[in-house]
Amino acid sequence: MSEAPQPIPELASDDRVGCVVLLGTQRFDETLGSIVRRLECDDGPIALITAGWQDREDEDQALHTHLACETINLRLYNRTDDVYGRDPELATAHRAKQTKLRHKQDFYRIRLEHELAANHVIRQRSAPDDVLVEEEQASVAAIRSLDAYHLAACQRVRREFETEIDLWQRPAIVEHRQELAEILGRCKAVAIAGGHVAALLNRMRLFGVDELLGGQTIFAWSGGGMVTSDRIVLYHDS
Repeated sequence: MSEAPQPIPELASDDRVGCVVLLGTQRFDETLGSIVRRLECDDGPIALITAGWQDREDEDQALHTHLACETINLRLYNRTDDVYGRDPELATAHRAKQTKLRHKQDFYRIRLEHELAANHVIRQRSAPDDVLVEEEQASVAAIRSLDAYHLAACQRVRREFETEIDLWQRPAIVEHRQELAEILGRCKAVAIAGGHVAALLNRMRLFGVDELLGGQTIFAWSGGGMVTSDRIVLYHDS
């Protein structure tokens, strides 16, 4: 008895793209190819984003074979190395930005540790229900306020970097963005693989990839699915 076809994953709409198809991990259960064919996206080139694989970015032959259609790797990881090699000023500014973000993260963790410890103590205390509920809510609100502050601070650091360095006018960035726009203009869909989420997201941001998408269907899985969202939350649950 043959298996019933699996339902197509729910499609999320986005003003920048045709639709976003979120898939589960592809390591042991390769569903990408069948979904691509069912959505009739295999009749044109598919752009690959494998920057999350870092140094193994170009090792995409298995993915190409699985899709069984023309693919073009955008090579964002390698393009980034090229940009920083040609533009030392940008590379220095990027390192300074990353250092500042790491400092911000360190201070955030210090403050968060104290807020979480306070919340733990509050939840262990004995008090009238109305008082306990109010204090627990206030404690959670303080944690959320800290999160919001940290998020805004990091966004400000990134905006300042882009403005001060005049990112979108740097010759190397302009050149690569033009090449990427030309490639994406020929592609019917984009497949975003997972891997190192920060490496993937930072390189997509560097080239403003989201602004270059022009109606293509996006297939994304694992870390690739994460970078299609408006906000990414990473945490250790130990």
